[in-house]
Amino acid sequence: MKVSHADFSALVAALSDLDTPELRSLYRIELACGRVKAKDPEKFFRWYLFNRASDRGFKFSTQYRDAWIDTALRNAVDPVMDEAG
Repeated sequence: MKVSHADFSALVAALSDLDTPELRSLYRIELACGRVKAKDPEKFFRWYLFNRASDRGFKFSTQYRDAWIDTALRNAVDPVMDEAG
């Protein structure tokens, strides 16, 4: 992972209060109803959380490539579809 340990820790902290069971449940419902259309629903959810965190002021200490950010997001955000029941 190319994102520094400090930036990864900050990312996890920024996402922790956004990634709630309620949001995950709503997201799965929205997918099932067709309101959310994404080729990769997991990636869409990860980036949705990242953008919400960014809207709240989260920033990395340096600029990273999108692929590096996505790798960090994959490590920070549990798959949302694994919880579907």
